[in-house]
Amino acid sequence: MPTRIRNHHHSGTINGWIGTTELLLLVAATTALLCGALAVGQQDTHQALNIATTDRNSLEQDYAKLQEQLNELETDLRNQRLKLEAQQAETLRLTGLLTAEQQLTSSQEARLQQQQISLQQTQQQLNQAHEELKLNQSALLALKQQLQSAEQVTKQKSAELDSNRTQLTAARRDTDTAQQKLAASEQKLRETQEILAAKITDEQLLHKKIAALEIKLKDWGRIANSLVALRGPLKKVVFLYDTSGSMSKGDRFGPSRKLLQQWISNLQMESFAVIDFDNEAVCWMTSFQLATDASRAAANKFLAGTVAGGNTRTDLAIETAFRNFPDVDTIVLLTDGRMTDEKGLEVSDDRLALLRDQLKAQHAGVVINTIGIGDYYTASADNKDGGTNKSLGHFLQMIAVEHNGVFIGLGERSSGAKQ
Repeated sequence: MPTRIRNHHHSGTINGWIGTTELLLLVAATTALLCGALAVGQQDTHQALNIATTDRNSLEQDYAKLQEQLNELETDLRNQRLKLEAQQAETLRLTGLLTAEQQLTSSQEARLQQQQISLQQTQQQLNQAHEELKLNQSALLALKQQLQSAEQVTKQKSAELDSNRTQLTAARRDTDTAQQKLAASEQKLRETQEILAAKITDEQLLHKKIAALEIKLKDWGRIANSLVALRGPLKKVVFLYDTSGSMSKGDRFGPSRKLLQQWISNLQMESFAVIDFDNEAVCWMTSFQLATDASRAAANKFLAGTVAGGNTRTDLAIETAFRNFPDVDTIVLLTDGRMTDEKGLEVSDDRLALLRDQLKAQHAGVVINTIGIGDYYTASADNKDGGTNKSLGHFLQMIAVEHNGVFIGLGERSSGAKQ
């Protein structure tokens, strides 16, 4: 049925009608517009759904990665906890070892102080003995001067006797006056002979006194040698003195050199030699020198000119001593114990053992006294597995023991020493 539309105009009213065809076209257009809008909306909805699906997959991947990282972190945390527990156990073990080493160090420091006190007392006794020896030497010199005077008088009397005999021979050819002179000369001769016999008796007594003094001097020599605690025949002595760079640490060099100079000045020995060593071994003299006042003073002057520097070739010093002085009977080795090889590296325990074996095999009859200076115990770590002290301080001690000598420790021992 037609629809009636009424329009109003200024000029009046116009009645119009819209047919069915127009209405269908309008509905179709409206429907098309609605369908287009619906299609656009559906397309936007599909795009939103696709975007949401992509984001979800990305989130799931990120979650999986985070889960793997979490597992790795948990594994690393467990490993770190195990390491921490191991480190704590090692710390406890090292703390126990440190406590034991500190207790052992304190004990050895106490023993060292006792040794130093004993050495000071011994040095005082040695100084007293040396003063008494000087007095005895002065008395001996006075007796020698008296003996020389007596010998001069004897020579004079012998000359007078020869003169009197000549006069007697001439007087026998003379007159009774000459015979009287001869009788007087004979009387004078008898008196001279009595004087000469008395002088001879005095000379014999003087020789006996000199012999007794010489015995006493030898006794004093033995006492002086025993006071410094050195062993051996001490007839032909070689002194080995370490002048390496490590000797310049602390107060090692000066006091040890002064001690060696005192021994050279006072030891009762027949002859001696001095070798100072660092990278090289330098002999003061190439042969033994008689132990006179002059030679002792010259050796001490040589030592006064030494300086500390270089490495510690103890093996080279020992080899030089036996090569240059094959008839040595006593060796005195002063060193801080840090023995190195030709490259300046600290020698191994195997090489130290080999050196000891060679000394025992080739020079078992030579007495070797060793003096360790400074922190000689810290030169090498101990052998923890075998329980045997492999330090170079132990090396010096064993050389002295194996060659019937003595080991004397002088100087400090650090708190970290391995003994």
